[in-house]
Amino acid sequence: GHGEPDLLNAQGPIEALRAQLEESAVLTPVSLGGAEGVDEELDALLVIGPQRPISQRAQYQLDQYLMKGGSLAVFVSNYQPDLRSMQSRVLDHRLEDLLGHYGVQLNKDLVLDRTSNGKLPVPVRRGRYMMQIPVNHPLIPTTTSLSSSSPAVKNLDMVTLPFASSVTVTNHSANEVETEVLVTSSENASRSRLVER
Repeated sequence: GHGEPDLLNAQGPIEALRAQLEESAVLTPVSLGGAEGVDEELDALLVIGPQRPISQRAQYQLDQYLMKGGSLAVFVSNYQPDLRSMQSRVLDHRLEDLLGHYGVQLNKDLVLDRTSNGKLPVPVRRGRYMMQIPVNHPLIPTTTSLSSSSPAVKNLDMVTLPFASSVTVTNHSANEVETEVLVTSSENASRSRLVER
């Protein structure tokens, strides 16, 4: 309900994620913000790429699910690429305070890696024809720096992080939260701050 990709019907990278998840899990869509809340019987809840604001009520429901022992994975960035204009637009998901409560700050930047990166199809005119040519793109960093102890990533060879914002683990000792970094960018990566318009 917040502009997320439809995990059950999406194509491309989301389709690959779905196929991998369905090897060991049954996927069920969940609506947030209503009277019901999140079903406590769910083993894990994935919030993937919201494009629009997530209400305070929905954030409260996420927090309650987590506080009752649920597992929550949040995949967000502060920017959405527009591949037609080759610009990025700022996203307003409003999850900063919730993530900050757990000791994670989502930075207003994009991770760049000019050495370890994925490809982006770019339209190129060849005579009368337009062709899609895959070109390495620094805003699609790839990394093999993965936690070997976490079941979430330990069996992966590599992770691609398209148009990803960096995160900072903040001082969270007051909340008694334990953190473990699962994925880090390569040592060649840097961050680019974008000017918001």
